[in-house]
Amino acid sequence: MLFASGKTQLCRLSKIGLPLIFIFFGDPSVAEPREGDAFAVIKTFTSALYTTAEKAGGNEAEWDVLERRAVEEMIAVLETSSADAANSTWQGRPLLHWVSHHGYLFLLRELLRHASFRDLVNLKDETGLTARDHAVLAMPQTLVACHPAIESPVVLVPYLVKLPYYASRQPFPEIVATLDDVGATGDEQGVRDWWIANCTNRDPSVLSKVRTSENLYRTLLSISDAMWIEKKTKEVEEDARILIDLVNMMPLHKRPSPEEIQEEVRRLYREKGLDPPD
Repeated sequence: MLFASGKTQLCRLSKIGLPLIFIFFGDPSVAEPREGDAFAVIKTFTSALYTTAEKAGGNEAEWDVLERRAVEEMIAVLETSSADAANSTWQGRPLLHWVSHHGYLFLLRELLRHASFRDLVNLKDETGLTARDHAVLAMPQTLVACHPAIESPVVLVPYLVKLPYYASRQPFPEIVATLDDVGATGDEQGVRDWWIANCTNRDPSVLSKVRTSENLYRTLLSISDAMWIEKKTKEVEEDARILIDLVNMMPLHKRPSPEEIQEEVRRLYREKGLDPPD
């Protein structure tokens, strides 16, 4: 199973080394950004997005409100000094890179109104990635392709909760295009090499797909989707097995009919968003 679930998940530690987690999500031991800081705008939006999604899944109208609020806050910060904001870093990563990493296209557009940010489009952060590279990797959508054994709730739960936002917005290809428009230089081979060197997925078929990919974002997204289908299929197969075991323990005169059992199994598949078997 790719992931633990429920209470069991919350009791387990990550199988991934902490330095790798820090690469993608930051070191929790580092002080939080100050209120009114540009990085605080990102953190505030990220927290609000998670809270909204956790309560009811989130929807387009709610996301629109959160994004507009974040843009207003970012504009207020940049009015003071866009150059200082552009050249500052948090956890070794400039603001432009954080925005691209998180897929916040609406904030990226605001940053790129300023020359001080446009001048940094090919700058590499401490992980060796440019802002464009972060958008190609699209970790908020493709983390499971990189680290299929991750179980840390600190990382996994927010990742899962916010997936609908990214599935709806699909921001990363447009972020790449937007950065290209202001002079970003793509290095697909370099990003492929980085992924292979830093990700813990050692599946030979996955590594082959990454090495030969002509569009790494699409490749990683496809791998992640396939892994989710595999995970859901295994879960529903286990649920169906338990159901049948329980039915077989029932007295014969109380057992549901084969047709009723089949329909219940089909319902389990539909609840996971899968097509029931014929």
